[in-house]
Amino acid sequence: MSGFSVARRCRTALLLCAAVVLSACDADKSPTSLPTPPANASAYSLFDPEAGFIALGVLTGPLGTYDFHTSAVGGGLAVLGDRSIVFATTPPSPATSLLYYMYFPADASTWPGATTAQVTIDEVNIPANRVVDSIRVVKNNTYLPTLFLTNSVSVQTNYTDVIIVKFYHSQVQGPPPPPVGKGCTPGYWKQSQHFDSWVPTGLKTTDLVSKLYSNAYLYTLDGKQMSKYTLVQALSFKGGPGPTGAAQILLRAAVAAEINARHPSIGYPMSAGAIITAVQNALASVNRGQMILLASQLDDMNNFGCVLN
Repeated sequence: MSGFSVARRCRTALLLCAAVVLSACDADKSPTSLPTPPANASAYSLFDPEAGFIALGVLTGPLGTYDFHTSAVGGGLAVLGDRSIVFATTPPSPATSLLYYMYFPADASTWPGATTAQVTIDEVNIPANRVVDSIRVVKNNTYLPTLFLTNSVSVQTNYTDVIIVKFYHSQVQGPPPPPVGKGCTPGYWKQSQHFDSWVPTGLKTTDLVSKLYSNAYLYTLDGKQMSKYTLVQALSFKGGPGPTGAAQILLRAAVAAEINARHPSIGYPMSAGAIITAVQNALASVNRGQMILLASQLDDMNNFGCVLN
């Protein structure tokens, strides 16, 4: 690794699985375009890009073309990159995936003090034979909450943050099927005449929210941790401003989604375990936008149509 000690002191770099090729040092961080990895770049790590860059990797997925678009709000002088990554002979995997720079904050004089930018990376032109399973972000060697059910990620960065964005995909066999299964709304599950429909799920109206979503303890409603409300009470959460209001909206949709997923006669299109993971991560993020996005996606599935009486 000694050959990379100079690389860590330099800013303009390019990666293939985080292999660095230098073109300029700290004093001249002002490129006109993002560099492109060479075909013969060697691999050594996915966790050591140059400070200030946002790098993107396709970690799993079928053969084909992966297109990404970068946009940003705020910050100082920077270079944004759109990437078209082609896997023609070897499916991407953690061992073979390319890691590209997507954003390069240039010229420190335009990034005074605590200046930050909100950078968004979208995967576009996704073909019918694959889906984005999840997106993971490593910021300054710390994993942020995993994103599910989305092809877009936004991260906040300053002039020195080290960020890697990892997209995970899977292959769809044949044309994508229409949504499978049904879902009953929070309004259905909170009605006392439907409480008998809870029985096959193994959940009770009197169970606490913490039984499913322990991270609800991060938020309070009327002086009480949301994790200490019952499941049926959570189905009546009203929502409101800020992260606390978003947590109410998410938990209302999430409790209904989990009941739907556990009921053997509904065939909900998302598994019970996947719902818990996604909701726990969204709650831990304390990010209103992330919670509202997941709540909207769960609410859509909760409205697929209830097959129960």
